[in-house]
Amino acid sequence: QAYPNAAPRSDTNLGGYGQEAYGSSQSGAPLQPYPGQGQAPMQPMPQRQYNAGYAQPQPYAQQQAYPQQPYPQQAYPQQPVYPQQPYGAQDGYAATPWPMSPAAREAQANAASTAPLPYGPTRTTTRHASTKKGSAKATQPAPVYAQQPPPYPQQQGYAQPYQPYQPYPPQQPYQQQPYPNQGYYAQQPYIPQPPTGYAQPYYPPGTNAPNNPQANVANAQTLGVAEELAQVNREQASTVSGGLIFRNRAGEDGLSALTDIEAPIQGRIKAGNGHVVVTATPVTLDAGTASNDPTTLARFGAGLSTGSDSAAAKGNNNFGSQTASGVGLSVGYDSRSISGDIGVTPIGFRETNIVGGAQYNGGITDKVSYSIAVARRAVTDSLLSYAGARDAATGLEWGGVTSNGGRASLSWDDGTSGLYVNAAYQHYMGTNVPSNNAIKGGGGVYTRLLKDADQTLTIGVNTTLMGYNRNLSYFTYGQAGYFSPQQYVILNLPVEWSGRYEQFTYDVKGSIGVQHYREDPSNYFPTDPTRQNNAAAFASGSQAPNGVQANQVYPGQSKTGVSYSISGVGEYQLAPQLAVGATASLGNAYEYREWLAAVYVRYSFNKQTGLQPFPPVPLTSQYLSLSN
Repeated sequence: QAYPNAAPRSDTNLGGYGQEAYGSSQSGAPLQPYPGQGQAPMQPMPQRQYNAGYAQPQPYAQQQAYPQQPYPQQAYPQQPVYPQQPYGAQDGYAATPWPMSPAAREAQANAASTAPLPYGPTRTTTRHASTKKGSAKATQPAPVYAQQPPPYPQQQGYAQPYQPYQPYPPQQPYQQQPYPNQGYYAQQPYIPQPPTGYAQPYYPPGTNAPNNPQANVANAQTLGVAEELAQVNREQASTVSGGLIFRNRAGEDGLSALTDIEAPIQGRIKAGNGHVVVTATPVTLDAGTASNDPTTLARFGAGLSTGSDSAAAKGNNNFGSQTASGVGLSVGYDSRSISGDIGVTPIGFRETNIVGGAQYNGGITDKVSYSIAVARRAVTDSLLSYAGARDAATGLEWGGVTSNGGRASLSWDDGTSGLYVNAAYQHYMGTNVPSNNAIKGGGGVYTRLLKDADQTLTIGVNTTLMGYNRNLSYFTYGQAGYFSPQQYVILNLPVEWSGRYEQFTYDVKGSIGVQHYREDPSNYFPTDPTRQNNAAAFASGSQAPNGVQANQVYPGQSKTGVSYSISGVGEYQLAPQLAVGATASLGNAYEYREWLAAVYVRYSFNKQTGLQPFPPVPLTSQYLSLSN
């Protein structure tokens, strides 16, 4: 019988014992009331060892640290143990974390699920063995937390930075993958070439002379992405240019002398892989006025062919000053491999001719290239050959010569050295002048002594050979006024230095050598036997002026001498869309001494960025070459 005031004891009060009346016995003995309660005296209960001194029970020290719920039910094996959180932080052992060495942690990870923890004995509940609930868990081992390694070892303690997912491998730089189907576009700037004029001498590849359109592979460079894009933009830009060219050829006033002023205006309009090129060129020519010397007058126009009444015999100058002016027009298409144009010599000249040409540039290998061209061009050696002349005393007009033919060239260049050969055939014709035929050829070798990203120095040796079947170099009626020797050989040692400095680009060329030519005798009037006979008869008579050629035949001659030439071009990018430039040259190729100077301005409809390509390409007339 329990006392009315006796309260049941709980696990909390008894440190984990069951709800039992005080003095309960496991033997099943009935409860006895305390003495002094009005009932029979109680039989003393046998004392159990573990209840000895129960009046002042002492809690077990090892039980105070454990929580109410057994330890294995509070932790989750799937939770990884992070290094920054010690083991005891999750189950009440924060004050005394488990001392785990690296070797013990590795052994723990490899241990079987039933193996004891390497850092201490298996923990069990401290419930009395008589408690069924406690005894069931007394032998259950603590879970092995280290048996499941963290699924993302790279994130443990953030020792390794997080690597984002990359679905594609890193791309190769653009400079290793040049633009397809562009040939040399990405490595060599496209340089438009002026129309090929076959009356001019030949130059080695890379000099930008009109007869040698091969690209200068010395300037081939591997470009970065931004620079390559800037270069392509420059190549494809539409531009408009204008300039003034002044040319002077030394000679005899009224005959071989010439002052030539031209003001080309050119528009280049992007179309496909090239440009449509439209050019208008005002031209003014002045050969001066011949002196009143009869020996001079006898070598122009009708000369002495009119007999004793000839103005030349009397020393009167009545054939007038020799000038001409007009505007030349042309339209064409210019691309890297194909170019062509058609136009007219200046309208307003005494003789106007349709001119034009086409050219194809190709490659056999990456080092061997070739070009094939056909053309009809004005011969600009003199006012007579360029514009035609007029003898005011007799009304005779003649001249206005064109060369018509084809040319082929073959070159090899490995980027440091090169060689080339070329050959051409031309047929010359004009108004009231005999036709003429010429065969030309040449070749040379060169090497680049200096070549880097900003400059190139080239030296070489070249030669040119040519021969005409008629000598028509003079100015009487029927002569054509252009250099036409029967044999011509020149050997040159050319030097070229080109480069850039910031926004300025330059190209300086010079050569020195030796030239030899031979000319056959030529009648004063090769197209008119009657005039030739009359002039010869008068020159043999008593009234003939002193010094006049008696048989009216220009004598043949043979000369050998030093040849030289020097030229320079400079261009400055004044603004992203505006460039200005100038050029000058001096030389004595063939039998003429000529100098030339020019200034020009170029406006681009796209902003030009990146490095300036070199050598610069100056604006020139479609009728002229800037170097000889």
